[in-house]
Amino acid sequence: MTRGSSLEDDFRAIIDDHTLSDLRIKCSDKVIIRGCRIILAARSDYFNSLLYGKMREAGQDEIELPKIDSKTMRIILEYIYTGGLDNPIESTSALNDLIEAYSAAEYLQLQGLKNDILLDFQEATNKAPEETFSPELLSSAIEKLSPTADPNPLTDVLAEGVSKMRLEGIPFEKFSTLALMYLVRYCKERDKPLAKNQYNLFRYITLHTASKVSQEALERFEYCLPPLEKTNVSVYPERLEDLKSVQLENTELHRILEHVDFTSINGKILVDIIEPLEVVPYKILLGAYRHKAKNEVVLEEKKVLMEFTWDRNFCGPNLVSASSDIRYNERVRAIQPIESGIHNWDVIIEAPSTSDWVGVCGEGDVINFSCDDYNSKVWILGSTGHVSNNAQQRPYGTPPFGRNTKVTVHLNMYDRSLAFSVNDVRYQSVLEWKNLPSKVYPLVSMRHNGRFRIHSNN
Repeated sequence: MTRGSSLEDDFRAIIDDHTLSDLRIKCSDKVIIRGCRIILAARSDYFNSLLYGKMREAGQDEIELPKIDSKTMRIILEYIYTGGLDNPIESTSALNDLIEAYSAAEYLQLQGLKNDILLDFQEATNKAPEETFSPELLSSAIEKLSPTADPNPLTDVLAEGVSKMRLEGIPFEKFSTLALMYLVRYCKERDKPLAKNQYNLFRYITLHTASKVSQEALERFEYCLPPLEKTNVSVYPERLEDLKSVQLENTELHRILEHVDFTSINGKILVDIIEPLEVVPYKILLGAYRHKAKNEVVLEEKKVLMEFTWDRNFCGPNLVSASSDIRYNERVRAIQPIESGIHNWDVIIEAPSTSDWVGVCGEGDVINFSCDDYNSKVWILGSTGHVSNNAQQRPYGTPPFGRNTKVTVHLNMYDRSLAFSVNDVRYQSVLEWKNLPSKVYPLVSMRHNGRFRIHSNN
């Protein structure tokens, strides 16, 4: 390329140029990179102070940067010389290089470079987070940028990308302890679901901690901490005795467990499975027990007999079915509103249709497909495992509905929260649903051939 046609290209061409450089930069890997003193000083307060201030390096032809390797230094020089980076994110290696460059930019006080790198990562997160980011990358970034797990703009972007992955499917060795702690805290502070439910989150954290001790420790804890669907299986006392010889790093474990909501874990699981492990601080367990006891008292005081009487299609005691002449989903709303208390009811899918939904609705014309209320005033779980409100659907993690599937609706009008269980496996409250009104009605929706049976647990 002819010199003079592009200022950016001309300056990129003189990076590490032996002829036009008057400064040697010795990097951490002992490689010498050459640079121009005037350009470095003009573009960086750090280099201006180092090369033209009162420091001893001001009169030397060689300086040493023991915290920056030569590969990273070339990225730094590219930014200083050209004002940008010709380094698109196409691989994990490129991501690691940019993390190193971000760390170096902090050291060299190059805020513009930090902003550019942060923007590159944010764009990559929006495009394909699961293909671009990984727990290993988050672990590496935290080691370099936040060794005390303090919040950092770049590690926040990486945590956002990893949070979109299914935690239960990530091997334990992919996370460092600090990275897992950072991710759990990040999601808790933003009300982002990280696991299908809080028991799964607790189980993953505990098994991750055990895996850092040994494979044997991991196997012992796996036996005493079964998957949620097997929590009804008794754990033999001698297996719990085996855990006493395993020394977990309790300080780090307790710091992570502070961000688990134990109040949303089934009380029987807390008593029979979690407490005997002796890994959760008693203060945390006591808080969960008190929360449950308080809500149970309120429930007894406010308890009312909920008879499900439907506005239409009432075909017998608590039985709802869809006729053959419907064009869209047929919705059925209960007559009686719910305004206070904690309520649970089961919906048995006796005959599934092609589109079944279960949940609650507010006041309004939620039956009319052409009305805005049809989407905006319903909070429902569908047969595909998605939850929906205001025409916004997202995966909830539940399995598809089938014949005789039992869907349990858990409604708490004290904190306006809504959660669902499918076949007795409870999932966490839908955190983004912060708009439940003060009065709601049970609601079901189905198509032709659908038939539900509703049963109140209160």
